Amino acid sequence: MAAFRILYLATLSQLKATSIEASYQASSTRYYPGDTAGTYDTQEGACGDTLANVYSTLSGLGEVDGYYWFPVAPSESMVGPLTCSGACPSITPDSVCSDVLHVYCGQCIEFTTTDGKKAGGLVMDLCPSSSNSYWCGASCDTSCECSPNSEGYYNHLDFYGGSSEAVTGTIGDNPTGTVALVDCPAQVTSAITTLADASSSETSPVCQFYKDNVTPRNWQGCPGMDAFGCTVCDSDSSLANSTKREGKGKGEGKAKREGKGKGPCLLL
Repeated sequence: MAAFRILYLATLSQLKATSIEASYQASSTRYYPGDTAGTYDTQEGACGDTLANVYSTLSGLGEVDGYYWFPVAPSESMVGPLTCSGACPSITPDSVCSDVLHVYCGQCIEFTTTDGKKAGGLVMDLCPSSSNSYWCGASCDTSCECSPNSEGYYNHLDFYGGSSEAVTGTIGDNPTGTVALVDCPAQVTSAITTLADASSSETSPVCQFYKDNVTPRNWQGCPGMDAFGCTVCDSDSSLANSTKREGKGKGEGKAKREGKGKGPCLLL
């Protein structure tokens, strides 16, 4: 019986995502194709690929570690400073605010609502303060003052779904709660790695900067996207090590990618 109990507890622990940081208070909203903010079917996230593709991939997994998974756009204040010519969240935070959870592309979070509902989130976008100042704080340096959003929260998550109901059916209507970093489940990492296909001769949908000229010749993505096979693009990389992707028309050098950074969050 004792051996059975040990096996049971070990199995149970494997079914839950492992929290790797403390939880932080957070507000939330949602966005989806056809919403009042103008989100469209082919809209891309700041971290790469169309959000619809990422959502479809994650939703196709069903429940993983006990809950459903969504692409999420944390507030700009949670992902700054922006790197890769302003296109990507940075691994190193620019704020010393103890109330802010810093996250970057490819990380996984657990959101728990005040009434106990849970959802998993994969950071694939950001919520820019310039067009979402009500919900999403601005990126800042270590000298700035930490300020909450208009609802009094220092952290904010915008959940992307295939429809409004896809999100509300899981966590409710713009709930508040807590957010914590968790280890990405193996199923999530494997699914996005397959989607990225970073070594493909065709342009990777997830790693969207350039393709390395050195072995392995993988497509470059935002910092953090190396979890899915991408080579990390950073502000110091140059065309000497890479080849510009064809057919995308993004201009010279590593100019900021167009269409990244979603439109206004929804106040529903």
